Amino acid sequence: MQMRHVLAVEQFERSWILGELLPTVARFEQGWPATALSGTEIFHLFQQPSFLTRLAFSRAIKRLGGGHEQADFEDAFTAEGRRQSIEDEVRILNGLDYAAIVVRAAAAGGAERAAAVSRVPVINAGEPAHRAALGSAQHPTQALADLVTIRRALGRIDQLHVAVVPGDGASLVIVQSLAMLLGRVCQGLRLSLVVRPALTALFEELRASLAATGVDLALVNDLRLVAPSADVIYFAQANNLHLGMAERYLPAGEEPGVFVLTDEVAASVRADAAIMHPLPRNIGAGQGVPEELPERFSDDPRLYAFTQARMKYLVAGALLYMLLNGSGSRPAPRLES
Repeated sequence: MQMRHVLAVEQFERSWILGELLPTVARFEQGWPATALSGTEIFHLFQQPSFLTRLAFSRAIKRLGGGHEQADFEDAFTAEGRRQSIEDEVRILNGLDYAAIVVRAAAAGGAERAAAVSRVPVINAGEPAHRAALGSAQHPTQALADLVTIRRALGRIDQLHVAVVPGDGASLVIVQSLAMLLGRVCQGLRLSLVVRPALTALFEELRASLAATGVDLALVNDLRLVAPSADVIYFAQANNLHLGMAERYLPAGEEPGVFVLTDEVAASVRADAAIMHPLPRNIGAGQGVPEELPERFSDDPRLYAFTQARMKYLVAGALLYMLLNGSGSRPAPRLES
């Protein structure tokens, strides 16, 4: 039997998004199939700390009637003082009869390595990427949740102008995954990456890749230039402290351009636009760390960051439901072994 995994955004086609994922998410919003995964045990193999992603999967499994276990990420990464490979961790878990493994690997490509030796489905729950080559590290579940959120906020996934603010490059994996997914499934897409001049080179590979598929991607150096025309403004995390490699950027007013949500920017954003953020944002991160999405905007009706968090939970449930055939629903096409 062919093993099926969720590893990369390249697996997902427009027809599956529209015909399978979105209807399943909509169904779950009306009511979860509470016994779909009854008797099923899933393991969380998280080699990096996580709050939202781990919680989204844990809660989704429970709502589907299944169970899960997990190890602290420190324990998952070592065994009795010796570093353990992700392949061996997966082999151990396979022998303990888990039905699926949700992986947040410590290194780019970790989920693919896990899937290569696994007898059961592996779901990539995010990988680290700072200056990673395009596609070498991915966060497909975040990208799917973001796309579902855009559909919820705007009622469509086509004819969009999406402005992405990558911050200091610490969240490159999220930016790349989202841009690649939108480029695959959205028609009439226009992308603007609002990038500090010093970091422009980080995104040249992404621009060239999308341009080859006909996607209009522009690199701009000031959010104020694109905020009035954007349907979506997407702030990625900046100074993601656990990565330890992020390049700090200066607060608003000290940069040559603006890369955070200011009162001036907010005033220019259309009433029907969506402001998004995958969380966590930098509130309280420390003196001198700019807040890309300050607390004072938390109740803005255009803010969909917490809708994204809910959609991640619903998408997690939909993927598990389809992947494990909870009710005979078809799995996503091209979920590759």
